[in-house]
Formats: sequence, C-alpha cells, structure tokens
Amino acid sequence: MTETDRQSDPIIIPAKNKTNRLLFITNVVLLALCLFLLWENYDNRGQINRQDSTISELSDDRSALELELEEMLGEYQTLETDNEDLRAEMELEKAKVEELLVKVKNGSWEVHRLKKEASSLREIMKGYIVTIDSLNTLNQNLIVENTTVRSNLKSVEGRNADLEKMNSGLSNQVVLAQRLKAMNISSYGIRVKKDNTGKETDKAKKSNKIRTCFTLSENQLAIAGKKELFVRILTPDGRVLSNGTDESQRFSFNNVRGLFSIKQGVNYQNKEQNVCMDWVVQSELPIGEYVVDIYCEEADIGKTKFTLR
Repeated sequence: MTETDRQSDPIIIPAKNKTNRLLFITNVVLLALCLFLLWENYDNRGQINRQDSTISELSDDRSALELELEEMLGEYQTLETDNEDLRAEMELEKAKVEELLVKVKNGSWEVHRLKKEASSLREIMKGYIVTIDSLNTLNQNLIVENTTVRSNLKSVEGRNADLEKMNSGLSNQVVLAQRLKAMNISSYGIRVKKDNTGKETDKAKKSNKIRTCFTLSENQLAIAGKKELFVRILTPDGRVLSNGTDESQRFSFNNVRGLFSIKQGVNYQNKEQNVCMDWVVQSELPIGEYVVDIYCEEADIGKTKFTLR
C-alpha cells in the first residue's frame, strides 16, 4: 500500500466515545436548566414577599385613613353655627367626607389619592373651625356688652327695648327694600381661541376662563351710583378660586370676611342692568360641580351652579 493510500483512509471513532460525549452534553444542559429553575423560583418568592409587604402597608394606610375620616365626621357633628350659608357649606363638605369614607370602606386601594382628598377636606374643616370660633367669640363679646348696657340702663329698659325693636324693624325693612337682586344668572367655562374670541365649553381642561353673567334688577328704592359686585366661585373640593389669600383678596359678607374670585364696579341707575364678569383660570380646573355666589353691599344677591367634566 502506498503512502497516499494510507493518508486517505477514514478515521473511525469508537461508538462508546460518542455515547459518553452525548451523555456529558445532556448532563450539562440538565444542570443549567436546574440552576435556571432554582433562580426563577427564588426571584418569584422575592416578588411575592414584596407584594405581600406592599398589600400590608396599603391595608394599614387604608385603616388609618378610615379612622381619620370617622374622626372628621365626629368633629363636624360638634360644629354649630347660626349662619345658614356657612351651615350649608359645612353640610356639603361633610357629605364629601362621608362619600370618601364609603370608598375606603368598600376596599378602594387608591390610598394615595384618597389620602390627598382627605387632607384637602381636613384643611377645609379647619377653616370652618376658625370661622365658627371667631363668630362665637364675637357673639360672646356682644353678649357681655349688651348685659352691661342693660344693667346701666335698667330704669329705661322697657322703653329702649320697644324703640330698638321699632328702629331695627324699620332699618331692616329699608335695607331689604334697597337691596339689589341678580336675575337670569348663568356661569360656564370659556375656551379662548387664538384670535381672542371665546366659545362656551363644559370641559375643565379646555376652560381658560369662567364667565358669570346676570341682570341686576330694577329697584327705585336703591341708592343709585357706583356699586361694587363680588363673585365667589367654589370648586368641587370646596376651595375658593382667588388670585391670592391676603387681605386685598377678601371682602365682608354675611358678617364674615372671606376670599372673592372677581370684583367689578358698576354704575347702577335703578334700572335693569346686564353684567358679565370673567375669572381667568390660573391652573388646571378640577372636574365636578361648581357653586357661584354673587354679592353686593355685603349681601348675597344671587347664586347658581355649573359643572365641568
């Protein structure tokens, strides 16, 4: 046999070596698969533990929030005032607390958002507490003052009481007769276009202004001349839309001082007069029902509501 023939002969690998190599590869693959399954099981357990921890924290937060809302309802039960407008506002806010409490008790897990709503309602309630305390203090001072006057003037108390009732009745009748009224009130959102024209809209995100229009009633007994009109817009969460909170943004009404949204002077001549007043939106408006009150000479002369969605 030549050298060339020997070099061209095929190399034969024994069958046993092939089997061993196949077994080795199979074992390696199985080992890798086992390691992967072990790692995946460990990772899943970690995720489950983290989820259990999160659920436990949310449950604790929800329980604490439920307790806080129940305490707020209890505090509302203790708040008392003779001011009908203030009492009506407090009833609205109390209803919001009750509605939020129902959501929490029904198992809503949007705890972060609900806590923010509860915080806003708490701040509103604190404002009512301060207002009622101020009114109570004022009433106590008046009671002490009146007691002193009655003591010093006891000899003429009967006659003075009769005269006081008569004068008070006449004064009230005159004041009521002179009071203006706002009729045909409408309030709505305005979307301002690029050409500065406006179009009515009921969408909160597209409202650049809130417009309030009404007609001042004819009143021949009213004193003609300049009148200052105030519009007070309350958002669905009970806030007053205002350009600030300092004294320049406050006015007197119903024996208290509070924030106003819009102030505008008019020249009233005892005849019907159409008026429109615009609030320029400062930030995105919340969705829901808004309450609009109109005041003139410290008296509420009209009210309306509108909804933005």
